Amino acid sequence: MASAAAPPRAPTTVFEITKLQNDLRAKDRQLDTAAKEATALKSQVAAKERLMQQHTAEIGRLKDRVLKAEGDAATANKELTNLKADKRKAESAHTDLQRHVEKLKEKVSQLSSKGPGFSEQVARLESEVRMVKKDNAKLADETKAVTNQLRAKDKELTAAQAKLAWAAQVKGDRVEGRNKALENEVLALRKAAEHAVAEMRTLQNEYRRKDQDVCILSTALEERRVELDATREELGMAQAQIKASESRCSELTTELSVTRDELVRATAVAARVAATEQKSGLKVEGTIPMATHVEEVKYLQGEVTRLKDKLTLAEKDVAVAHSIKERYRSALEAANLPLALDVERGAGRAAARLSLSPSKARRFMAPTEADGQEFAEGEEGGQAKPLPPPGGVETVQEEPAAEEEAAAEEAEREGEGRQGDGARGYPLRRRAAAAAALPEVPEEGPSDEEGEGGAADADGGAGTDAGAKGRRGRGRAAAAPAAAGKGGQQRRSRRLHKDQQEEVEAA
Repeated sequence: MASAAAPPRAPTTVFEITKLQNDLRAKDRQLDTAAKEATALKSQVAAKERLMQQHTAEIGRLKDRVLKAEGDAATANKELTNLKADKRKAESAHTDLQRHVEKLKEKVSQLSSKGPGFSEQVARLESEVRMVKKDNAKLADETKAVTNQLRAKDKELTAAQAKLAWAAQVKGDRVEGRNKALENEVLALRKAAEHAVAEMRTLQNEYRRKDQDVCILSTALEERRVELDATREELGMAQAQIKASESRCSELTTELSVTRDELVRATAVAARVAATEQKSGLKVEGTIPMATHVEEVKYLQGEVTRLKDKLTLAEKDVAVAHSIKERYRSALEAANLPLALDVERGAGRAAARLSLSPSKARRFMAPTEADGQEFAEGEEGGQAKPLPPPGGVETVQEEPAAEEEAAAEEAEREGEGRQGDGARGYPLRRRAAAAAALPEVPEEGPSDEEGEGGAADADGGAGTDAGAKGRRGRGRAAAAPAAAGKGGQQRRSRRLHKDQQEEVEAA
């Protein structure tokens, strides 16, 4: 039996979870890279700030030097002013000394005309003049020294003014340009740091969103696992039901074999009874009453109908079991789990256990119904034709009352056998013909041999041509339905072989 087409496999969440985990790892790596870049930018900003602080300190030192130079220049200006004042004082003192010398010269000229005491006064005055000249020379030396100091201070002041101009130029040109460049770099680094912080926040938000998605998927996965556990429990129950159905099928198969054995035993008993009657010399060729024959036909038709109903119920049970298998198989495939049940293997085991499928059983029921119709037509024509044994039916009786009815029927038939051929009628010969039509009787081999031996003894004990002709006629009459039953069985065998080939090709 070909397996049913598998439904499309549902998308699973395992691949999505793995993909999300990979995305999270990639985002984590990006976040680490961004954090490293932010750290590098922060270190660069710190380095630039340190460099800026160094330049600021250098600018402060230059400003201090400028202020110190300005202070030195102011001090030099004050000293120069003091020196100029001292120079003016020295010049005024020199002028006073010259006037004093002139006065002394005038006094000397006045005193030279006065007498001898004048020379002493002149000597005294000359000594005073020499002292004044010395003082004047000292003042001249001091004036030269002050002039030299003034020149040195002027040179220092000029150098300080040059340094001040250079510091102003440096402050105006290089320091301010460098400061602006550093400020621009600091602003660019701050913007890059802000951009990195914003990107880090975006990545953190994305990470939180992915974490929420992972939590939602984890919850859905737990729900799927709970559903999977429930499905597995239902699958276990279904497997238990399937095992119960298989055990029921095996029981039905066993019961069918038992019924067939009983049928074989009944046919063998009928054959033995017929052989015994023929051996005992009963030559009366009677027929059973029409009412008894009709009742027997109705009983057999009822048995066939009941067996058909039981076969239908068994087919429904098997169909339900197959539908349950397919439903849980589709559920397992949707859950992306390994298939727990192999439908083809189970169907193969069931076919091997039952030897036939329910559809083939329905096919084999058709010849039985046709034989029943043929038997009814023969009955209307005045002669009842024997029914072939129901070899194609694959159902059995379930009620224990069926065995009791079979036992009662067998006892009744034995009673008829004891009453004779006239009371028994044609059904015994019909049963003998049906027994002869059977291909094999595995359990009743010795009984069949005894029946054949009894029939041979009966044929040997007749001894007359009329008896031989009667026996040949009865043999032909019995062989005709046997050949018909054998032909039907061959047709059923060919149909069975053809169905098995179709099954193999479909599988």
